[in-house]
Amino acid sequence: DIIAGWLSDRPGVEMAVFKGQLPIGDMRDAIAIACSASGETSETIQMLQTAVKRHATVVSISGGGKLKEVSESLGIPHIAMPKFLAAGYVVPFSCFATLAVVNIGLGLDCEGEAETAFSAMEAEGKEVRLEVDAQKNGAKALAAALLDKTPAIYSSRVARGVGIPFKNVLNENAQMPAHLDGIPDAFHHEIEAWEEGAVGWASARMSLIGPDGPAPMRVTCVLHLEQGEWKVVQAHMSGVRSNEEL
Repeated sequence: DIIAGWLSDRPGVEMAVFKGQLPIGDMRDAIAIACSASGETSETIQMLQTAVKRHATVVSISGGGKLKEVSESLGIPHIAMPKFLAAGYVVPFSCFATLAVVNIGLGLDCEGEAETAFSAMEAEGKEVRLEVDAQKNGAKALAAALLDKTPAIYSSRVARGVGIPFKNVLNENAQMPAHLDGIPDAFHHEIEAWEEGAVGWASARMSLIGPDGPAPMRVTCVLHLEQGEWKVVQAHMSGVRSNEEL
């Protein structure tokens, strides 16, 4: 999900995540990546075998197990991951192993983006370590803010792969209710926002429905933080059709 979101805005690339069953159809032009932390997930093994029968180019990723054995018996390249007691710990390995396969297979030239991601995660990791005081630790501050609340998590298309595991961690590790995809209007308009100090930037994608069908539009806003509230100081709308056409 993380890699699919990462590549969602890249022209000419279509990546989908399937759990349990593959769609019907020939996969001759597809790269199929079968990933299982333990290597024992029966659904993943069955999907790998199905992808082979449908003529896909197949690669497997696991911590060993039957998935590795089946891959070797079928002559499928296998990428080994470390084994952990908790499946969540393999996310960095499975994520960047998948990116490497897609990068090489499709010639995407993602090395620079991956290095930027590594640097960002390293910097963020230093700020949320257990030793960091709660007043300076964003993770601890967020945990405290969520006490006695039911989080409704919103993530844009690009970041959806992060929102899903965050919701699962809250459900499984923290044993608290949490919801994802629970803000239909936000998802309908694909809202994203960023902030740096007292300056913010936001964008929303939407469609205006006319006699000739939907016309994709994008609204962008520049905001300024004033007395604890974000104020819009500039807004702009752009689209693929002229004002006369609309």
